[in-house]
Amino acid sequence: MTHPYGLGEMVTAWANRRPIVGVIVGCGGVLLSGAMLVFALGDIGRHASLRLEEVRLADCRPMDDDEVRWVSLVNGRLRCDLADVREEEDPLARLVRGRVDQVLVPVEGDGGRMPVVLLFDDAVDCPALGWPQVGILGNERATRGFLTPSMLAKLRGPQPLVLVVGDTPSTPWILVGGGALMLAAALFLILNFGRRMRRGQIE
Repeated sequence: MTHPYGLGEMVTAWANRRPIVGVIVGCGGVLLSGAMLVFALGDIGRHASLRLEEVRLADCRPMDDDEVRWVSLVNGRLRCDLADVREEEDPLARLVRGRVDQVLVPVEGDGGRMPVVLLFDDAVDCPALGWPQVGILGNERATRGFLTPSMLAKLRGPQPLVLVVGDTPSTPWILVGGGALMLAAALFLILNFGRRMRRGQIE
């Protein structure tokens, strides 16, 4: 069995034999990093004026698509029995981050309503979670914290808000930095393997 850390070396060796592979991978990286930068730069403007506010579950009301809040949610009943785990589908990301991509945990309030779903970008021990839970709150579209069909089927009442736990107003800047590094690496691949292709044509 090949060691997982040999995957990058295998891809590099293949690209060295066929430079067009390196160019294609680089173009894919440009598209991916470009999309990341567009989303992150849009979020920077929306998050710039956010201040941390303490909220109770009863205070969580429907929000517009362009509205987000940085909140410390201080109460509610975690419905761990209804939690959904979204598995990582990308084989490379699975090697780096593990099997779990996201965990969704609904929060129940008075009357059995579940107006908020907590979204964790990693595996969590749900029964051990406590309060407060701090993150960026908004609807699915505003937070891009999309709920699974199975989660929506479990919920009662109107469309819930999503609290992306751990996100802060500085999170988009981290994404900008990561996107810029990815873009630089992708451009390096295109230039490097593009030169090799031209040299091969000349020879």
